[in-house]
Amino acid sequence: MSEYHDSYRLLEVSADASPEEIRRAYLFLVNIWHPDRFVHEPVVQGRVEDKLKVINDAYKRIKDAPLLHPRESSSGASSTSTRISGRVLTPAEWMERARLLTGKPIRLKPGEAIDWSNVENLSEHIEGIRAYRQAVALDPNLDEGWHGLAKAHVLLGETAEAIKAFEAVVRLRADNAAAWVGLGAGRAEMGDYASAAKAFAEAVRLQPDPSVFYSLGCARAQLGEPHEAAAAFREAVRLNPDFAEAWCSLGVEYAFPGPQGQVQPEEAIVAFRAAIRLKPDLAEAWCGLGTTRLGLKLHEEAVDALREAVRIKPDYADAWYSLAVAARYSSRPEASALMKEAYARLRLLNRDSASRFKELLPYRLRLSLMVAGRVAGLRG
Repeated sequence: MSEYHDSYRLLEVSADASPEEIRRAYLFLVNIWHPDRFVHEPVVQGRVEDKLKVINDAYKRIKDAPLLHPRESSSGASSTSTRISGRVLTPAEWMERARLLTGKPIRLKPGEAIDWSNVENLSEHIEGIRAYRQAVALDPNLDEGWHGLAKAHVLLGETAEAIKAFEAVVRLRADNAAAWVGLGAGRAEMGDYASAAKAFAEAVRLQPDPSVFYSLGCARAQLGEPHEAAAAFREAVRLNPDFAEAWCSLGVEYAFPGPQGQVQPEEAIVAFRAAIRLKPDLAEAWCGLGTTRLGLKLHEEAVDALREAVRIKPDYADAWYSLAVAARYSSRPEASALMKEAYARLRLLNRDSASRFKELLPYRLRLSLMVAGRVAGLRG
């Protein structure tokens, strides 16, 4: 515990403080040292920001630390020592305790991060994680305990810890499809798409599911494997014909298979239309449809689809780029105005994103975009 001494000292709590006491101490210090209180004093504000970072780091360091002398908290949630009220708990009892503590959902507003200040029951979730850890420490072969621990870490956005727990589950129960899915999702979030694809493939082998086939397809696409990705997306829509995102992704693989793949524009259009029929506000499907039509030199139809894409998603840089090119070849009276609007949008948005998008297009379509870009002064 000596390694945590400074962190407890910075939060001004003792090592046997309950989660609620730690939370109250943290909120108190955040209120005192919050930079917003010093907006008119830049020099002081800089020093305050440094202090707040130290406080946040101290919290992160001790939130999973074992307590030396746990005491029953006001909410009835005590720490995970091997005893509660003098009685030794069994792994099953620790499991039940963990389920109760992590049973309430964590609700955040979009864009909010999880910390003590905005999650009222965060301390309970952390105590639940400690309970799961105690259960698997007493019985390392308790696959349910490892699975519960993994899901608890997922709730807190702790992907690396969740992966370790999911790995323990599949070592103990290789037939646990849900654990393979969780493992695949975690590995994909960490950018390890090869390992993610293996996990998703194992999951669908055990239990074919359209959403998991979709995840497998996404991982294969990230690996630059268009044939394998398309096969997974086809299986997803076979199992669930109403899966709009899978239809859209299948269209992408048909239309933009990369340098080694064969472009299948007619099949792509069918897939994009299916996605739009199921989900008319799916901007990516409209963009795919428009860009595929552009590659077929169907400029007027391309303009219609791409205008719909940017209407739904006004910050869609790739759609604005393709719209600029389609308008360049369009015979419509408003074509010039459309081009100007698209270029203006691209200047405001991330133009690099639009440029990188060209590299994903079929070779013939990239040539047409390159020519149009030179004419319009947009060089990739």
